[in-house]
Formats: sequence, structure tokens, C-alpha cells
Amino acid sequence: MFEKVLADNTSYPEKLRFYAFYRFLSKKLKSASSIDANDIQSELVEWVRVIYNLTENTIFNTSKDFLEALLSIEKLSKFDSPILDTLTNRPGLVLSRISEDQLVEEKIKAHLILRSDQWKQTILEAEKQTFFDDNKKRPFFDGQIGFLLNFSGILEYYREHGDCKWEMDQNSIYFANFEKYAQSAGAVFDLLQHNSSDINYIWERAVLSKGEYFTQRGQDRYNLLSSRSTKHNIDRDHSWKRLLRIGSAYMKREETSTKIEERQSYIKAVLDDTDFDVYDVKRSLQKICDKALASNSLVKWREHFIQHPELFKDCKQGFILKNENEFVLFKEAQRNHTQYELYTRVIEIKLKQDKSLIRPFKHLKYQEVMSSAIPASLKIEGWRYESSDYHFEISKAPKNFVVLLKNGSSNHYPQKFTDVLEGNGLQRKHITDEETGDEAVHYEISSLTSVDDVISQLIQTCSSLRSIENE
Repeated sequence: MFEKVLADNTSYPEKLRFYAFYRFLSKKLKSASSIDANDIQSELVEWVRVIYNLTENTIFNTSKDFLEALLSIEKLSKFDSPILDTLTNRPGLVLSRISEDQLVEEKIKAHLILRSDQWKQTILEAEKQTFFDDNKKRPFFDGQIGFLLNFSGILEYYREHGDCKWEMDQNSIYFANFEKYAQSAGAVFDLLQHNSSDINYIWERAVLSKGEYFTQRGQDRYNLLSSRSTKHNIDRDHSWKRLLRIGSAYMKREETSTKIEERQSYIKAVLDDTDFDVYDVKRSLQKICDKALASNSLVKWREHFIQHPELFKDCKQGFILKNENEFVLFKEAQRNHTQYELYTRVIEIKLKQDKSLIRPFKHLKYQEVMSSAIPASLKIEGWRYESSDYHFEISKAPKNFVVLLKNGSSNHYPQKFTDVLEGNGLQRKHITDEETGDEAVHYEISSLTSVDDVISQLIQTCSSLRSIENE
């Protein structure tokens, strides 16, 4: 770190840690008439650990953020007591530009570490839980284990009492719960390795089977937490680490805290599921998904995501748009990049599983778009009949699907052809171009409201078309 500082090659968090390290030593050297190296080292280790946790799990975007955080570290350094005593004896302590969530977590951990060596070792081990990234083993929790305190009931106790001074019989219960969740969560995040796609997004799908866990970015825009990319700040702002923070905002912003911890509860529900197996995580998560799908109790969009991991893969940065009128899958983070519509994409995935169902048509082609002006759609093409090429176009309206069948070369539809279409519920439509006055004719059905309805309609219509092709 000293060499990085000399080379002016440090981030804001690293600068703050460097300052904290030397501020501690400077204070000790000035105040101590005689120095016990062992005592200083023990106190220094705790000081550095707490400062690391606070700075690693706080986002600093500007020099003003940095300055305010530095002044907060200076404030901490002026207390005469060791850092753990400072945190336990000052429950109302607030530090400017330091994550309130992380500060509350450090206060709780200070109580536990001072309670016993057993708690100390267990907390230190949990903070170092690893997560694989680009084939390099690095800490994933990295000092942030607030969700373990939440899941084990310790957070609730601290909020009610302001300490962790429970009775010994309660201590064994809290300790066992903490160890259980630390082991379970460690097994899950080790399994993910550097990308959820390696395990077919089974973790995200299992959590979604319990509830809608997504983080939010603006109105109607959410993130699936399925990407490890650092693009668009996903590593900081849209990640499992963000979701797993303590909701310390309960002090001032209760609604925000409630939302955070409600979403965390879906993670806890997976770890608490009777089918979850810490020794066979992948298979047990798949079992949880299968049971949820078999229950037929899920809203359709959640069912689709759990059943089709391809939908997670489509969202390269994890972003989606979801409201009452539309459900869009973004390849990137913005609407001006390539995007899919959820339900038509599901239709494509299902039809690809057996393309014989769409004969006499040969090809499925998804029409991606890059704006909200034109809806994404699915084309089913590759059939020529009586010198004309025909194709289906399927798009999603707010409350229904629109299925079109078009003649790509003329407005002429043979009588046998029209009889089949009208017999299957499609109606003839005329569209006039406002600029040229040219008229285009197609057949359409817009009464279908579910993916299964559309697929049944396509299978039935294609079967009838095969019959006239074979005459």
C-alpha cells in the first residue's frame, strides 16, 4: 500500500485506509509513554479490519465524498478507546459519507467479537467467505455479512436492545443459526464461480421461486443480479452484495429498509427450504425450482424465468423493464440497445424445442428492436405456396397477443388458403399506407392472451396448412 501511495496509484478506499493506518500509529506514538508492541498490534489489527470493512462497502464517487469520509475516520481516531469499544459504547455514532448499513453491521459485530473468542473466530471466517471471479479466488462477502446477522435473528435483537447481551442459552441458538447460514451462503456463492451462466442461473431461479428479489434502477427498471460484469457499475450498484446489506435505513427510512429485507427474505427462504442441501447445492436448487413449477401457483412471468434460463442469458447486464403494459429484456442497460419482449421470446424458446410443430414453415426468427417505438416480435417463415412466400408475425400488446399471417410477395391469397385461415379464427385485415395509398392485406387474430394460447393457435393453424400443402 505504501508503494501504491508513493506511485499515486490508489483508489479512494485505499487512500482512506492508508490515512487510517498512519493516523493510528501517529496517535499511539504520541500518547504512549511506553509502548507494548503486542497490545498495539492487536488493537491495530481490529482498527484496520473495521476501517477496511467500512471503506470497502461504501461507494465514493467524488473528492467531496472522499474528504467527508476522511474526516469521519479522523473523528473515529480521536476516541481514546479501542475501536471495538468505541463501536459498542456509542450506539448513536454516525459517520458522514460512510455507509450507514455497514456502520450498523460493524457495531453489532463489535458486540459479538467482544463477547467471546468463539464469536470472533466465526465472524472473521464469515467475512472471508470466497467467491470466484475470473479464476481468482477473492473474498465475496469482503467484510459485509449483515444478511447473516439478519437471517440468524441477531439484527432483530440488536434493534430491540441496542446490544447483544443475551443469556447463555440464547447464545448457543444465535451462534448455531449464524454458523448455519454462513455455511449455506458460502456454499452457494462458491458454486456460482465467476458467472451464473456456468450453473444455468439456478441460484437466481431458485430465489425467484420464493419471491421477486430484484434491485431497482429507476421507474419500472430492475436488475436480475445475474451478471458479474462491471459495466454500468453493476458490481457496485446491482449485485448480490447490494441486496445482502443490512437495511439500517430503518432508523430514518423505514420503507426503504423494509423493501431491502423483504427481498432478502426470499434468499433466506431458499436456504431454509427442506430440499436445500449444502453438500449438493446445484441439485437441491433445481429441486426447489421443479417443486415451484409443479405447484402451478406462480405468476406467469416468474414461471417463465424459472423454467427457461435462456431469459437470464438474454439480459447480458441483468436489466429488465417491467410494468403492467410491457416486459422487456435488455441486452445492455438502456432502451437504445437491442432488446427482446419476454412473452414472444418464450414462445420462440418453446417452439424451438420441436420445430416440426410449425411445419410447413421452416424457420424461427426473432425480430429484436432498439427502441420503444416498434415492438419486438417473432417471425415464423420459410414456406412457399402457389408462388408466394408466407410468414407469421407474433407481437405482444398490453393485454393480448397479435398474430399476423402475411403474404410477402402480393396481396393475393388462394381460396383454399383463406378458408383454412378463417376456419382457424384468423380474420382478413386491410391496411392502407397513409403516404402512398397502397393497400396491404393480411390475416390476424388478436384474442389470444397467453403464451400457451398462442402456441396452440400456431400448432393448429400450421397443421391445417399442411393439409392443403399435401393435397
